[in-house]
Amino acid sequence: MWDTAVRSPTEIPSLFNRLVIMETNRVSWHSVNAVQHIGVRNCVSNYFFSRESPEQHDYFHVTSFSARPEQKLARLLATADNLVRTCVRFVKRDGLAPKDIYEKAA
Repeated sequence: MWDTAVRSPTEIPSLFNRLVIMETNRVSWHSVNAVQHIGVRNCVSNYFFSRESPEQHDYFHVTSFSARPEQKLARLLATADNLVRTCVRFVKRDGLAPKDIYEKAA
């Protein structure tokens, strides 16, 4: 888990049967360290989308990526990529790919 400037991480060790629950939002930067284990490693991720925004107002943003602080060029390219994708979404609100829509059954 990173601070909002993506400069200082708090590491959560990957331990057998560990469950990590976190809120993902505009400032919840997170990453995975290089896997050191030789052998099989499994990870299950699940996202829950609420009808109401945790911030109490609707907002839109593309999924953003940032490189680690020591990866200067990759970080610059990620910032440019995020800007381009954000601009594309403002011009074409529905995006460029088919959309997955999950609706509650009546």
